[in-house]
Amino acid sequence: MIQRIQSLYLLAASLVLGGAFLVDEVWTGPAATDQAWFLPTSMAILGLVAVGSFLGIFLYGNRAFQRKFVSVVQLLLLVGIAVLFAGQVMAGTLPDASVSGDSVGEWIVLVIPLVSYIFLYLARRGIDADIRLVKSMDRLR
Repeated sequence: MIQRIQSLYLLAASLVLGGAFLVDEVWTGPAATDQAWFLPTSMAILGLVAVGSFLGIFLYGNRAFQRKFVSVVQLLLLVGIAVLFAGQVMAGTLPDASVSGDSVGEWIVLVIPLVSYIFLYLARRGIDADIRLVKSMDRLR
């Protein structure tokens, strides 16, 4: 029972963030062609977060380290979100509030890291619950 839901959240975060690489509007758009730093930086950070969230599944033996690892992955994802938005703003291609047919791909890539962050938050919260559960069981012994 312990570690099941966190593993699913970490897997979902990894798969959702990996899906961002399949939407090519941002990776081939003006932000990627105008700024030389945007494409390698954003892809490297988001790739590290996707791999890190997947590797976090296998750290279930040491919950305290797993919680720290997921927290670091969350911070790295916040940096990735900032890089995505900064690249779009600097290129002047940040999609407006109305989601039209031509900017749906850009919105998807900008929203996917936020959804992945929510999954990582839920995973960290589940890890914290497991730590509390184990401590309460230790008190009963």
